[in-house]
Amino acid sequence: MDWRGLSATSFKQMDNAPMDHPKIYVGGGCREDRALDVCLYAIQRRASDLVEISPLKRTALASLGPLGISDDDLAGRMRFLIPALNGFKGWAAFVTRDTLFQADIYELWRLRDERCAVMGVWHDDKDADRASACDRLPSLLLWHCGHPANRALTLDYALRSDRTGLCRFDWLHDGLRGRLPEEWNWRDGQSNPALPPKAIEFAQSRPWQGNDNPCRYGDLWRSEAQRIFGTAAPAVDLNAV
Repeated sequence: MDWRGLSATSFKQMDNAPMDHPKIYVGGGCREDRALDVCLYAIQRRASDLVEISPLKRTALASLGPLGISDDDLAGRMRFLIPALNGFKGWAAFVTRDTLFQADIYELWRLRDERCAVMGVWHDDKDADRASACDRLPSLLLWHCGHPANRALTLDYALRSDRTGLCRFDWLHDGLRGRLPEEWNWRDGQSNPALPPKAIEFAQSRPWQGNDNPCRYGDLWRSEAQRIFGTAAPAVDLNAV
């Protein structure tokens, strides 16, 4: 299936779609459009069935109401808007555009735990400086949008409250944060190097900057990009589509 010919709306309107297909919102992270292209392509290429994917753009987010914040601030708060974007119903995944999937999204979907309000790969941060909380956020989150605790994530709360408090999930007690296996948010220099990754975060290593910026698994990102663009194809600006 050619992902580039399908919009998020197209996924929603397809006949014979599974009743509980994964819904994924992609945004934040780096500003490189090629990273977004590769992220979307890798998810769809490995999915065993239909997936609903929505790239997050400011215009789409504005449908929730007046935003009133800068693009940089909005990018850091996008993941906390997912329950509202999903109508406070069901489940949805958030992933930053600098993430490369190496496994079927349906594997991740089967890990959902109804007891949890949100699930991710959490780094131990009890002794970390509060200012570093936002730098330690998982790039992939499974949101239980219908969980009562997430009703607190109104547009006003997500956009106006202290960002560090958001990054520390202050509206939840620890028992509502579920833990995903480490391979679903593999980070170079932090994750177990012997662990076969299922989703790789390239926020720091940035393989789209070329071979002059070597990083572990960068060859996998470049190989995926070559499937889309060829050896030296230009970046595609999806924000202009």
